[in-house]
Amino acid sequence: MAKKKIKRIWHPIVVQTSKGLEDVLYKEVLALGGRKVERRPFTVSFEGDRRLLYKANLELRTAIRVLKPLFQFQFKTQEEFYYRLREHDWLAIFGVKDSFLIEASVQSQIFTHSKYLKQKAKDAIVDKFRHARNVRPSVDTEQPDFRFHLYVQEDQCTVSLDSSGAPLNQRGYRSVTGEAPINEALAAMLILQSGWDGQSVLLDPMCGAGTIAIEAALYASRIAPGLLRKEYAFMRWRDYQPAIYASLIEEARHQIRPGKPGLIFARDRDEGLLRHTAENIRRAGVSELIDLKAGDFFRAPAPADQGTLIMNPPYGERLKPRAIGRFYKAIGDQLAELYAAWSTTIISSNYEALESIALPVAKRTNVRNGSLLCEVQQIRPARSMEQAPVPDTTVRADSPESQENDLAPNKN
Repeated sequence: MAKKKIKRIWHPIVVQTSKGLEDVLYKEVLALGGRKVERRPFTVSFEGDRRLLYKANLELRTAIRVLKPLFQFQFKTQEEFYYRLREHDWLAIFGVKDSFLIEASVQSQIFTHSKYLKQKAKDAIVDKFRHARNVRPSVDTEQPDFRFHLYVQEDQCTVSLDSSGAPLNQRGYRSVTGEAPINEALAAMLILQSGWDGQSVLLDPMCGAGTIAIEAALYASRIAPGLLRKEYAFMRWRDYQPAIYASLIEEARHQIRPGKPGLIFARDRDEGLLRHTAENIRRAGVSELIDLKAGDFFRAPAPADQGTLIMNPPYGERLKPRAIGRFYKAIGDQLAELYAAWSTTIISSNYEALESIALPVAKRTNVRNGSLLCEVQQIRPARSMEQAPVPDTTVRADSPESQENDLAPNKN
């Protein structure tokens, strides 16, 4: 008897990300197998089924959340907004014992403040339960069982259900971060956009908490970032199919390939921080793939003749513009002298200081690192290694080494 083929039901899926990551995420979604893929600011949308929704959570490296749109409606007034939400069958989605949370993105003249809109939406849902069951579910702002996202554009509202739970960039390996930790999804974007193939040398000379090096090791080993997580919001859904998720986990584990040691180098001059960096690397399960040592970018030799360098240098909030400008100029000099054959990517929120590097920029991308607007520069040094002058190892009063007490490293 022939095995009955299960029909795949396709529906819209929206993946949220951070500013500047959309192009890389778009390519990831195409590789995932999504249909009708479209990119917009902060999101990439596509058509997929339940399996692809689970897989998006498990495998997308530059995603923050994966949303399943539930329904749309039009409204003219705040009261109509309330009643359109209230008439929906919320009891088919979750129960009175489940907690929920409303999040919203609003661009509308009808609602000028998202806080009031969220309150209206919460009231509509609660009143629906009270009318039907004479009881109400609770709101949990920290760890809700169900998280709903409302996107309001003028008089149009789209209601989506968050399938991820905790943001996907929170992989679970960072026990310690620092003052300005780089987002894991942003770190993955830097790696994917750099063009690194996972088979050649990669260096992060100011590694901080090790996020860039860890994401590089996960990528090189084809380890799905979601394998480090134990729970997703979709596991609480009434139509959750654990057999499908289990098969995806098995596939993801079979895709893992042994990484090659001696390719990923992580350096930082803060030896105290590196103890915590080593713990983060251990928690990610990639200790054998990352060469972690104390080292000063301005004094240490390059680990190879060529490779990929990705750097998140100090942004210099505590320094005068001239001092941080000299620091970034020294970075440019070092790149030209020792890393002329390397492909270099640098991220910083200090746009003016970046210009002090004074090397040709092949591509610029505006992104956000937390609350900071940053620029990612892909640099191709103009001078070849053969033309580079002998480095000046003299430590001057205005040299980067003399400023190390003032320049706190970014804790990647």
